[in-house]
Amino acid sequence: MPRIKVATLNLFNRMGDWELRLPLVVDQLVELMPDVIGFQEVDLMIDQGIEISRAVNKRLADEPHYRMKHAATPGLRASIFGIGTLARIECV
Repeated sequence: MPRIKVATLNLFNRMGDWELRLPLVVDQLVELMPDVIGFQEVDLMIDQGIEISRAVNKRLADEPHYRMKHAATPGLRASIFGIGTLARIECV
């Protein structure tokens, strides 16, 4: 039976200094190389998930690339925050 490595991370949207946190997040994802990552509190206004996927894919050029999928939080802040998955395997 194939094994799938899964990780989860709360990005805390832009709280704190995102520019300082981004390279730390990318370093950890490159080191762990999970097949699927679940994100919470993704900031959709700055394309936070896309920014992460581009940076990770750049570092893992010879590996299967990750694809980001977002879902907005329903209600008042629907266009600001959401959840997402970053996966290098096909998943629903």
